[in-house]
Amino acid sequence: MKTILSLCLAALLGMALSVSAATYTWNAGTADWTNMLSWTPSSGYPSATGDEALLPQQAAATYTINLQPGNAVTVGVIRMTSEANQSYRIFNPVSSTTRSDIYLDNSSGNARIEMLTSAGNGKLTIDGQAAARHRMYFMDDVDIVVSNGSAGEDVDVLRTLFYGTNRTINKYGAGTLRMFYTNTDGTGLDNCLFRIHEGEFVYARNNVTPNCTIEMMPGTTLYYRYLNVGHRGDLILRNNTTMRAGANGVATDQQGNIMIDGAVEMEVFAGNTVVEVQGTLSGTGTVTKTGVQTNYFVGPISPGASAGTIIIDESEGAVLFSNGTDLAELQVEEGDMLVLQNFDSPLDLSTMDVLFLTPMFPGPTTNWFLTCDSGIANTFNSVNYTNGLTGTVIYDVGNNRVGAVVIPEPVAALAAVFALLYAARRK
Repeated sequence: MKTILSLCLAALLGMALSVSAATYTWNAGTADWTNMLSWTPSSGYPSATGDEALLPQQAAATYTINLQPGNAVTVGVIRMTSEANQSYRIFNPVSSTTRSDIYLDNSSGNARIEMLTSAGNGKLTIDGQAAARHRMYFMDDVDIVVSNGSAGEDVDVLRTLFYGTNRTINKYGAGTLRMFYTNTDGTGLDNCLFRIHEGEFVYARNNVTPNCTIEMMPGTTLYYRYLNVGHRGDLILRNNTTMRAGANGVATDQQGNIMIDGAVEMEVFAGNTVVEVQGTLSGTGTVTKTGVQTNYFVGPISPGASAGTIIIDESEGAVLFSNGTDLAELQVEEGDMLVLQNFDSPLDLSTMDVLFLTPMFPGPTTNWFLTCDSGIANTFNSVNYTNGLTGTVIYDVGNNRVGAVVIPEPVAALAAVFALLYAARRK
């Protein structure tokens, strides 16, 4: 009986949510979101869980929907449809310290922000004006769809503070999702995942999502734009993805952990921008460095999830393993390999530390763990062992490679005892 009653209550609740959700179509030029006459039907405006704000085709112009300071609205879907060069802007128009709030909460499936177009160069902008006067709360996972047919379409989020925990933000479509002058305050976003399925994701403020992971799916581009912009959270670069950085001025884009899965491109161009990977570079695949500026790797380099190979191709510009203060640390397990190719000069091993994590016994495929086609010079800045290991590093300058024999310390001690006994017997 209790089970039947619970099912009935759940069904009634679902019916209530579906009944309460409504679609409102914008019919004005510049007006307030809360002005019912600016929407069709004029009986209300989008303000409840599951409501849809439909922004339709109008003339080739910009239509501003003002969300005044102190306003708070809940919406399940924001959908813009356009066949011309028109734009919509959701805007906080007053310069004050009072913010406006947008809650993304859908009663059926993920919340959605959609810009669905087939032509033109339109834009959907969510702009809190200076000092980040919008707050956007992710009450559900969110799907952001940018264009059905044109890479020239954009969804721009400016001066807006994000809040959410354990949410997945999916980006679809050939267009661009931009985060300009956007940041978090307070708890902000925590343990969220930005998964970019298609198109381009532009990151235009430093470390917008420090506690979140960005995952770039095959064929997508992550663009760090402007001065000193970077992501200190985890970044996953799947096969055939591009990480691009550029600014017209002196800048260092600082990057956290990067995991590669296939062939990826790191393009550093324009001005004096450099990219500095301070976190761990891990995974298996090829990193091709393009663009005229410099890419620094000054954190751990750890090929594979267990054994694996990372290839770094210095196709253009420079790849360095020290910034003058910090050095890269190559972390090596049995079967790991770091391959450096197309370098302009021999690798200076003194700019790199090495840490051995597992035993590496002699063998043609397991003990050579670093090669550089332009040669090697000097020795590692430091050689370290973990888990009770010890060993010997082999610098094969003639063949442009470095290898090692790494064994547990008890084995080394036993070998020394046998050597002493053998010597004693020969006397």
